[in-house]
Amino acid sequence: KLSADVVTFSSAASACSRGTRWDLALCFFTQMRGQCIRPNEFSYGTLISACELGSQWREAIQALRACGTQTLHPSAVVYNATISACAKSTQWQRSLDLFATMLRARHVQPTAISYNASLNACAAAGKWTIALSILDAMPAFKIIPDSTTYGSAISACGEASQ
Repeated sequence: KLSADVVTFSSAASACSRGTRWDLALCFFTQMRGQCIRPNEFSYGTLISACELGSQWREAIQALRACGTQTLHPSAVVYNATISACAKSTQWQRSLDLFATMLRARHVQPTAISYNASLNACAAAGKWTIALSILDAMPAFKIIPDSTTYGSAISACGEASQ
């Protein structure tokens, strides 16, 4: 007899996520916990990515918090997915709050993707001054802007007609 483990549940949730069925990904995650199978960082990342694709920012934040209450420390990937989930749901302030939390955290370092996700949140809201401040701060953190970074900053300026 085969029994499900964290890899089985995470893989099933990932497949649901790719099929834009965030609700089923959440169901698999709930079943995993109900069977006393401890989620890992990949499990949380998969769930949050599914929430991002389904524009379920509240669930993404709940999953990030749950990850932090375990002995796990949320990784940059988990933070980035949560920032993106909020940005895609027009929750730009929550995106930037998460980004600020990430900057203060000792256990995780923001990546170019973290900055890009935050810039995308600013672009969606037309917050061009904040976007330019984020862009300007990148070299101090030894993050090199790329074409996505510049495109997001330009989009933020364009949305605000600047």
